[in-house]
Amino acid sequence: MASILNEIGSFQFENLVLNRIPFVFINLTASLPLMFKQPYYQRHLESLELRTTEDEALQKLKEKNHPPHEAILVCCDNGQQSVKLVDALEASGFLNVFFIKEGLNSLQKF
Repeated sequence: MASILNEIGSFQFENLVLNRIPFVFINLTASLPLMFKQPYYQRHLESLELRTTEDEALQKLKEKNHPPHEAILVCCDNGQQSVKLVDALEASGFLNVFFIKEGLNSLQKF
């Protein structure tokens, strides 16, 4: 089961984006332009974004041949769907899967 070790907060998320750390951003929420008003965030996250549903995320990662050791970050509205998806991805062999604590609600300030 996903644990606190899989959880990142809004400040950690901001550091990932600002430092251009590579990761796949699985977006289970609204489109990015609605989420992030700053053009920097939009451009960077659009290049990382995998817009999908919880049911299709694993299939899409496999289609993209995403290496199991590379980071994956999941975001949903409140963090609940993300936790389930993190568990499913880890059970499928992905090693570095994280979710945003409280989901989109915690990112609204960006």
